[in-house]
Amino acid sequence: MEPALRLCLRIGNAVLLTFCCFLLANIANQVSAALLEKSGAKGVELPLSPVGAPEEAPAKTWRERILDRNLFGAALIVTAPTPEPEPEQLEKTELPLELAGTVASDARSARMASIWNQKRREYQVLRPGDRLEHHPEVELARVERGRVVLRNGDELEELLLADRERDVGRARTRAAIRDTRNVRRIDEMRRAVRAAARKR
Repeated sequence: MEPALRLCLRIGNAVLLTFCCFLLANIANQVSAALLEKSGAKGVELPLSPVGAPEEAPAKTWRERILDRNLFGAALIVTAPTPEPEPEQLEKTELPLELAGTVASDARSARMASIWNQKRREYQVLRPGDRLEHHPEVELARVERGRVVLRNGDELEELLLADRERDVGRARTRAAIRDTRNVRRIDEMRRAVRAAARKR
C-alpha cells in the first residue's frame, strides 16, 4: 500500500472520530436538558450591571446583620460609661510612708496597696479596712489608681505614688550621657583610622 493512501486513510479516520465525538456530545446535552426540564429545575438568572455603573454599598455590615438575627435571643443592653469621679482634695500624710503600688478593681475584695515604711524599711500589703502594722491608729480607707486614702484618727489623708516623671527624667538623662559617650568614642575611632591612613 502506498504511503499517500495510508496518509489519506488516517486523515479520514481522524475526521470521522471527531464527527462521532461531536454527535455523542450533542446527544448527551439534549438528554440532560430533557431531564432537567422534567425535574422542573430552572436556570439561575444573574442580574447584569451596566458597564461603568458604580457598585452600591451594602445596606448593613456583617456585624449589623448578625446582631439583627439575634441567634441566641440575647438582650442587648447599652449603658453609657459612667465618668470617673474626680478625686477629692485631701492633705498629704506626714507619716514616713511611701506608696509603692496599687491594685484598683471594681471588686472591693480585690483592691490592694503596697506601702513602704521608710523608717522600718519594709513593705506592707494592705486591703481597705486594714491597719498599718507600726501605726495602729492609721487605717487604709480606700484604694484608687495611683493613690490611697488613709484614715488617721478622724482625719482623711492621701498617699500618692512616687513621682514617676522624676524617674523618667533621670533615665533620659542617663541615656543622653551614654549617647554622648558613644559619640565621643566613635569620633576618637575615626581620628585614629584617619591618622593610621595618613602614616601609610
